[in-house]
Amino acid sequence: MFSIVQVFVLFICSVGAVVTHIQTQEQFFNLVNNGTATYTVVKYFTQWCTHCKLMKPVYEELSALDTYKAPLQFVEVDCELFGSSLCSGVPGYPMVKLITPLDEPLSLSDSPLTTEAGNLPLWRRLWEKMWGPSYSNPLYQVASDRIIEFKGRRNLPSFQNFLNAAVSQNELRRLFDSVLFGHPAERQPLTEPSLTLHYYYNETVSPMLNWSPDRNEYAINDDKLFQSEIRLLENVIRTAASTAAGDGDRDGDDRAASDSQRDIAETLRLKLGFLNHVAEAVSPNFEHFASPNDITRDEL
Repeated sequence: MFSIVQVFVLFICSVGAVVTHIQTQEQFFNLVNNGTATYTVVKYFTQWCTHCKLMKPVYEELSALDTYKAPLQFVEVDCELFGSSLCSGVPGYPMVKLITPLDEPLSLSDSPLTTEAGNLPLWRRLWEKMWGPSYSNPLYQVASDRIIEFKGRRNLPSFQNFLNAAVSQNELRRLFDSVLFGHPAERQPLTEPSLTLHYYYNETVSPMLNWSPDRNEYAINDDKLFQSEIRLLENVIRTAASTAAGDGDRDGDDRAASDSQRDIAETLRLKLGFLNHVAEAVSPNFEHFASPNDITRDEL
C-alpha cells in the first residue's frame, strides 16, 4: 500500500512530467537532429523489466525539474518495439543516455522530414512506410561523440548531477569551438565568458597560431611561447586561490577582496581550459603541462 506522502509525490511528478514516448524511428531522429540547442535525454526500457518499472517515477520526476543549465527534452524508447534498430547495442535495461545537440544543422534537400510527402516517388513513400528511415541518410544517424551514457545509481540526485555536469562540459566545448573556429557562433549568446574568451583569443592566442589554407587547419607557431602562457596561468591561478583561502576568515572589505580573487581565478581557469582545448584541437601531440581540472574548484 502507498502512503499518503508517496501518492502525493507520484501525483506531483505525473502532473509536471513531460516524457515523449517514441512511436516511430522517424519521430526519434526528428527530435535528436532537429538543429536546435536542445539536449535529448533518452531512456531505453522494456515492459517486463523490473528495474525499468522502479525507475519510471524517478525519470518522470527528473523530466519535471526546471533546474537544468540548457534546454532538455526527455524521451523513452520501448526496446521491445525497437530492439534491432534504436536499441541496437544497448547492453541492458534500463539505460539512460544524453544526446547532445548538433553543432551544425543538417541540410538535406531530399529528406522525408524536409520534403513534402507528395513530392516523393511512390516507391520511396512505400519503402519509408514499410521499412522505416533509410540509414544511409545522415538525418537518421547520431554520431557516437554526441552520446553520453549515464553510469551511476538510478536515483534523482545522481541523474541531476550527471545531466548538469555533462551539459556544462559540452556547452563549454561549444563555447571554445565557437571562439576558435567561429561556429556555432550564431547560437552562442554573447555572455561575459564568451566576450572574455574572444578578447583573449584575439589579443593573446591568435598571434601564437598559424592558419594553413592548404590543409584547412591551425598550427601552433611557437610551442615555447604557448607553454609559457600555460605555466603563467597555472601560477597565477594558484596564487589567487591561495590568497582567497587565506582571507576566508576575514570580514567586510577583506571578504569582498577574497571574492574578487575567486572571480579572477575562475576567469583564469576558463582561459587555461581554452588553451588546453586549442592544443588538443590544433596539435594533438602538444605537451600539456596542466589541465584545468588539475586545479580544482576546491582550491578556490
